[in-house]
Amino acid sequence: MGSETDHTVDSVHSTLSNTSVELAGLFWEVPRDQQLHRSMETEWCALEILIHLKQVAEVYQGRVRRIMQNESGQLVHLRDYDEHKLLSKVKIEEESVKSNIQLFMKARSDLLNRVSLIDKEEWMKKVADHEVLGEVSLLELLSPLAKRETEFLVRLKSLIDE
Repeated sequence: MGSETDHTVDSVHSTLSNTSVELAGLFWEVPRDQQLHRSMETEWCALEILIHLKQVAEVYQGRVRRIMQNESGQLVHLRDYDEHKLLSKVKIEEESVKSNIQLFMKARSDLLNRVSLIDKEEWMKKVADHEVLGEVSLLELLSPLAKRETEFLVRLKSLIDE
C-alpha cells in the first residue's frame, strides 16, 4: 500500500480517535440554555448535533462490527440508516450532554478497538455494500465519517462560543 493511503488511514484513525476528547472538552460546563441555543430556527442546536454524532457513531459501530466479523466472503449490506429518522425520534428536552457523550464514547471505543490493530492494507481489503455509494472499503466508509465529524466539531465550537 502506498504512503498516501497510509497517511489517509492515519489521518482518519486520528480524527476518529480524537473526536470523543474534543466533544467532552467542548461541552465541559456549558450551561443547558447554551446547549439548546439556535443561531437560526432551522439549524440544530449544540445538543442536537451531539445527539446526531452519537447516533451516527452507534450506526457506524454496528457497521464496522459486521464488516470485521464477516468471514463468509459475501459482501456485507449496509442498508440500515436514515439520519433524519433517527434525530426526529429524539425528545430533546429529555436528553443530556453527559449521557450522549458517554454513549458516543462507548460506540467509538468499540469501533476503534476493531480497526486499530489491523494492518493498513486491511482498511482497503475489508469491504461492504453501502446503501448510497455501493461497494466501499473500510477506509472509504470511515473517511467521510471523519470529515463529517471534523465539520460538526467546527460548527459546535462556533455555537458554543457564541
